[in-house]
Order: sequence, then C-alpha cells, then structure tokens
Amino acid sequence: MVNMSISKDEIRKEKLDLRKRMYATAVEKLSYQICERLIISEIITPNSRIGIYKPITNEVNVQHLAHWLKEENKSVLYTPRVLDHGDMIFEKVFKPISSLDLKYTDPLSGMVDGIEYFIIPLVAFDRKMNRIGFGKGYYDRYLNRYEKNCIKIGLAYSFQETIDIPSEPHDVKLDYIVTEKEIIKFLELQ
Repeated sequence: MVNMSISKDEIRKEKLDLRKRMYATAVEKLSYQICERLIISEIITPNSRIGIYKPITNEVNVQHLAHWLKEENKSVLYTPRVLDHGDMIFEKVFKPISSLDLKYTDPLSGMVDGIEYFIIPLVAFDRKMNRIGFGKGYYDRYLNRYEKNCIKIGLAYSFQETIDIPSEPHDVKLDYIVTEKEIIKFLELQ
C-alpha cells in the first residue's frame, strides 16, 4: 500500500499558495461571510474576554467581527504580540476598532490570562479539528501553557480544508472552525 500521507510543510505551502492568489475583493467578501456566520451563531456570549488576531497575508479579515464584538457584544478584545524571545502574549485593545487596524495604546501591557475565547487564524484545517498555522507554534505553546479551558475558534476559507493533518501531542485542537459555508464543531468522540 502506498503511503499517501503528506507533511505539514507540504500542506502549508499548498494552502498558502492558494491564499496568496486571492483577489482583495474575494478576501473582503468571504471574510464578511465568515464573520457574519460566527456572529449569527451566538457561540460567543456577550461581555466576554476575547483574543483576536491581526490578519496578515490574506488571512480571514476580522475587522467586521472585531467591531461587532467590541460595540454590540460589549466584549473586551486582546491581540497577540510575539516578544523578542519568541513567547506570545495578548494585550488589551484600548482604542475603538478602525476599518484598517487593531492598535495598541500601551507599549506593552503585559500578560493577560482568563481569555474565554480565542479567534485563531489558520493556514489549513481538517475535520478532526486540527489546524496548521505558519509553523512557529505560537498559539499551541500559549494555549497549552496559559489557556487550557478557553473556547478556540478557527476562521478559514473553505478551500483551506484538507483531508488529514498529521498531529503531534503538543498540537491544540480547535473547538469550532468557521468558514463561509459552515460551522464545524468539535465532537468529543473524534
């Protein structure tokens, strides 16, 4: 029997290449659909503490979601920052969310704990709730170390799905994956 397994690096390269080819209008349209799907789902309760990423390289743009979370849902937002030594921390977002950026007003506000939800970017995902990021392990290390009981929500375009992602003991599974087409929920029996 031929081994059909594919490495994380190969999956990452394929999905990043697809994502890089997206037109800005497609990113905007699909990002809005993904964010709306999450908002309508009511997965996130009001007045929550939420870690949310700053999108890069055609990741799902979370500006619409961030605005809704802050203004309508009355949640407190935190964005990640990677420190020089490679650890990631989350800092509170103090300014209103603009249409273009998530900004800090503090130079470094320090470690935050007790974040209830994490909105997590990804490069690829499978139906077993595994994700591939950029390969640096920032989210896996942070979540394993500080936030074991939070709800982890991955945002992705449907084309980022793959059949099977090789997982390792340190990999953190997602609780939900939201695409423009559906919400996939973690089932304990997987």
